[in-house]
Amino acid sequence: SPSAAVILDGDGDYVWWYLLEDSELTTNRAAISADGRSILVRVNHRDGPSYGIRRVALDGRLLETIETCAEAHHDFVELPDGTLATFCHDTREVDGDSIVGDRLVEYPPDGGENDVWFVWDHWDFDPDQGQDPHWGYAHANAVDYQPDGDTYTVSTRKLDSIFLVQRDSG
Repeated sequence: SPSAAVILDGDGDYVWWYLLEDSELTTNRAAISADGRSILVRVNHRDGPSYGIRRVALDGRLLETIETCAEAHHDFVELPDGTLATFCHDTREVDGDSIVGDRLVEYPPDGGENDVWFVWDHWDFDPDQGQDPHWGYAHANAVDYQPDGDTYTVSTRKLDSIFLVQRDSG
């Protein structure tokens, strides 16, 4: 404590780090920005909401915080134009129960929030399969972007599946 995003060299030595200022904050994903000039760090409360994705300069200065949905989780990816894509929960009623699914959401550099993909549109909830009470019935946990086809690859842990998602049509 506190949590930190770090970069290690080939010998395992720390060469860069960004400490979160509060012991109640954590990070589960950090990545070098698309332009290679900053580090993107997801920040979450240990047992609660997302506090967005922080863009941190290589000298450790906070450059900006990109606000995301409160239930943003797991992975994110930055597109060449600076758009960030991440997972958000998508809770729906099924037979009187609240069931958590996933959606892939983009946050363009000029602001806003654009839904790209909903697991509900491609895989029905199976009550026999059940759901993790926190992460849902699909548990999307990895995303990558392929610029040559303008597609995302989305991995879902609980469905044991990988989806190829056309960005323009979901």
